[in-house]
Amino acid sequence: MWFALHDYSFDSDCDLFLRILQGKMDEQVYVDQMHMLAKLQITFEKADEDIHAGVRKNELSKEILKSIFIDFFPVKSEKETQDCFKKLEKEFTGELVPYLEIFAEDADGNQGPFIEKVREQHLNDREEPNPNPNPNPNPKR
Repeated sequence: MWFALHDYSFDSDCDLFLRILQGKMDEQVYVDQMHMLAKLQITFEKADEDIHAGVRKNELSKEILKSIFIDFFPVKSEKETQDCFKKLEKEFTGELVPYLEIFAEDADGNQGPFIEKVREQHLNDREEPNPNPNPNPNPKR
């Protein structure tokens, strides 16, 4: 199982599970991540309603999505934002994005490249530093 998790660590779920097993992060990170994604979706929905006079059309332009994204994640670097939106561009080639599809899972429980990148960045931001920086666990006294 350990080697399979390494081989499939490109998947956010496998990567998170591996980091938990390695003791690099707590299981609460998964809960926090799902909460963050739910809040992002709600933020997209609210913007959709605000733009369309209270009626949700379930799609927003990439420009609006990016603006909302930057406001939602104020500490993300320009490069991190660009990395996410490169994935979104590949996933949705048109100008309007059916944003609920961004969060949808396929039959295997995988999400699209954009959300996978957001989740990957979330994990990297949350990775706890090694509590024992000494590589030798049994130093001589």
